[in-house]
Amino acid sequence: MAICEKLNGMKGLTIGGAMVDTIAIVEDGLIEQMSIRNAGKTFLLLEQGSKTEASCISTHCGGGAINAAVSLARLGLTVSTLAKIGSDTHAKVVKSTLAAEGVSETRTSALAPAATATVS
Repeated sequence: MAICEKLNGMKGLTIGGAMVDTIAIVEDGLIEQMSIRNAGKTFLLLEQGSKTEASCISTHCGGGAINAAVSLARLGLTVSTLAKIGSDTHAKVVKSTLAAEGVSETRTSALAPAATATVS
């Protein structure tokens, strides 16, 4: 029996963050790479204050609770998510994504006039 068949009919609740990610695709030549030897990390940098042309900009729902809820719903579980969101445009994106993926948002509370988290 496949894993998805075993999970069918089960219920899940995810608790955590909900946000909207903004992703910009920028040409390699406009990005500077910096490595910190003693930290073992590499960073990609854009010049602060400069205008940079992006070839594509997209927004996507994210956050641990949302990502897990969508994944569980796609596996066939009946899922709700418990997360605080704002009462802004990004909150509408989160709610519409949950609805489109079949995740119940009845436990998602909107905080007026707070904003939903964004990551750019």
